[in-house]
Amino acid sequence: MIRAVFLDMDDTLYSHTIGGIPASATEAIQKARENGIKVFLATGRHKRELEQLVKEELPLDGFITVNGAYSYQKDRVLDSHPISQRDMESLYAFLQENHVPVVFLEDEKMYINMHDDLVQEDMDKIHTAYPDIEPLERILQNPIYQFIPYVNDEIWNRMNQNLKDVQSTRWNIALDVVSKDAGKDIGIRRIAEINGWKKEEIMAIGDGPNDVSMLKAAGVAVCMGNGTDSCKSVADYVTDVIDEGGIMHAFKHFGLIY
Repeated sequence: MIRAVFLDMDDTLYSHTIGGIPASATEAIQKARENGIKVFLATGRHKRELEQLVKEELPLDGFITVNGAYSYQKDRVLDSHPISQRDMESLYAFLQENHVPVVFLEDEKMYINMHDDLVQEDMDKIHTAYPDIEPLERILQNPIYQFIPYVNDEIWNRMNQNLKDVQSTRWNIALDVVSKDAGKDIGIRRIAEINGWKKEEIMAIGDGPNDVSMLKAAGVAVCMGNGTDSCKSVADYVTDVIDEGGIMHAFKHFGLIY
């Protein structure tokens, strides 16, 4: 019996084709929750982005954000893994000498160190408002849960030389960088522990390479039809693509709704 479902955001729940959440996905979530299923979001996105993208009326029971570095329910923090102060000091020293754009994610705030047209173009594609510009010194004064450098591999390799406690996932022109202690799978296991759920009582649905660990942490692993080969390879079931009712189809296939 499935007690909880963890959904990725981009290209799983949120369609960039329509610029929103398909009506069938909203309906599926509502019906599943009426049947007693808890539904969580598990995403690389930040809280402030979700406030822009997820309608308030969409019923969700909690959030695993910034790739598992910060998980919460309403005003209750469930799990958090900031990047080490040592690594932030190393990054600060690098950025003092190398002027490249980096987005920083705190618990409540998302900001960038400089304006860049390439970053603006990329954020427009993923329907994210351009973050405020803040002084770089701020990253030494507040916990940072993820940073996103817009750099090529050569610059990233130099930036990463002195970073000891992070892991990264590349997305075209940028990388998601979080603590080695973070992960969507870590967030799922923590929430399962809090609620007393077994692995076999958990379903996870995703589409990308950063969802692989999450799918492995679940008893039932589902990949979207538009998902990557790496995601499909660890899935128990491949559902329809996002714009063809993928969430609804998966919920019906596993009996979460009728």
